[in-house]
Amino acid sequence: MKSFVVNNEILMDLDKIANNAYHPLKGFLNKDDLLSVIEKYRLTNGECWPMPIILDFDKEDIKSFKMGSDIILKESSGKDIAELKIEDIYQVNKKKLAKDIFLTNDENHPGVRWWLGLKDFFVGGKIKLINKPIFFNAEDELSPQEVKHIIKNNGFKTIVGFHTRNPIHRAHEYLQRCALEITDCLVIHPVVGKKKKGDFTAGAIRASYNAMLESYYPKNRIIFSVLSTYSRYAGPREALFTAIIRRNYGCTHFIVGRDHTGVANYYGRYDSHKIFNQFSDLGITPLKFYEPVYCRHCNNIVTEKTCIHKNGFIKISGTKIRELISKSSNIKDIYLRKEVLESILNYGKNNKIFVD
Repeated sequence: MKSFVVNNEILMDLDKIANNAYHPLKGFLNKDDLLSVIEKYRLTNGECWPMPIILDFDKEDIKSFKMGSDIILKESSGKDIAELKIEDIYQVNKKKLAKDIFLTNDENHPGVRWWLGLKDFFVGGKIKLINKPIFFNAEDELSPQEVKHIIKNNGFKTIVGFHTRNPIHRAHEYLQRCALEITDCLVIHPVVGKKKKGDFTAGAIRASYNAMLESYYPKNRIIFSVLSTYSRYAGPREALFTAIIRRNYGCTHFIVGRDHTGVANYYGRYDSHKIFNQFSDLGITPLKFYEPVYCRHCNNIVTEKTCIHKNGFIKISGTKIRELISKSSNIKDIYLRKEVLESILNYGKNNKIFVD
């Protein structure tokens, strides 16, 4: 049986297919399902699934492939990770589909750049896990089954998921506390896979939440676990994707913020809110929040729904926090709690805070 070494992103997708984090997927998408997902946000069987999960090969590799045959997918160490049964071998017009997936074909967009950089041939088929891959910076990752076990043991009925690629800042704290007021449990689920240059590293994010959990949050109502997947920066499409994943971890609700999973100005301010209106069968309830900001007049975190002082708003975002930390260690409490900032800076004494 032929074997192939695959990259870390493919390994992460393999892992999430195998542990049902990507339910209803059983493997990598065939051509019909891929085109249906891109056009309709659904598999050909009608189930909602918005994100292309694909396995790419070059022309030389696929010369030896036969429909119905099996191949082994390996990690770089040589360890066998999964067996895949080939159900489809195909090509697509990647440049055309980039616009459909990311709503732009601008190669400055990190998701477009990733997509266009894939090899020219895709292979679809179901996978069977042989060995669970081990990911750097994911030692405290919980599986969907483990999260559901914690939920059941604690008798939680309503569970809200929070997706992030940034340390916790005051705007995120506002969203999380609001959600905790109406649910039994908060699942904090930061992404630790590949990100774009300048994003926070997984270690910096973990350090920030360690400080928050130690000093401010009720530990008996919080489940913290990293999520070993990678950012696609696909805006509304990825907002659905991140919600479905949290449903598969047992969440009943999901926090959707301003420009959720977006990048730069490629998506409308609340496009990630609007897309949920098109899908009533997700099995999870979106909690749509307006952008939390600091109001100078109210001396508090507010949103445009709860405050009249439009001219007194100071924006708080992951982008702003990255800018402030890269320029200075003297950052106002309106952006980050003191303990959170200290934890990030202490981590940075011996580790990288930002992705190179």
